Amino acid sequence: MFSFNPYVRYIAQTTYFIENKTLIAPDCRLLYVLYGNGEFEANGKTYPLLPNVLIYYPAGSSYKITQTKENPLMFYTINFDFSFDYRNILTQAPFFKKNQNMKILKTQENYPYFNKVLYFKYALWLLPLIKEIYTESLLRSEGVEEVQSMQLKLLLIKLLRNSE
Repeated sequence: MFSFNPYVRYIAQTTYFIENKTLIAPDCRLLYVLYGNGEFEANGKTYPLLPNVLIYYPAGSSYKITQTKENPLMFYTINFDFSFDYRNILTQAPFFKKNQNMKILKTQENYPYFNKVLYFKYALWLLPLIKEIYTESLLRSEGVEEVQSMQLKLLLIKLLRNSE
């Protein structure tokens, strides 16, 4: 049984603008590459960023993203917690490693599978769900948080199933 109730703090379709800096994610993150080329580095491992790649990284992850100048990245980013319990805490941008006074929302600790970086080389099958979560954020209709939570929970369960 999956007892988590994820809360989407932030979702955007964006480019990358903090290049070659090591950052720390204050909450859990999903990054889905739409186009471009680059690399994601975390915990001493480097992962290629290419179209249709999805990377999950937990709160507290130290990471660095680089991209090629000739083919810059465009991606979806979803920042979230595994619980609605933290929804009253303001969304934080990633912070530089040396600035350790920011609050890290380690809400994934009860879910061991999600305590590490997860890399999916071809995750096109998840794009419709990501687009639905993004569209909800644009519409801001009544119940948006609950709908996004259900969609994100489904996405996370699919990631878990795909790993087995």
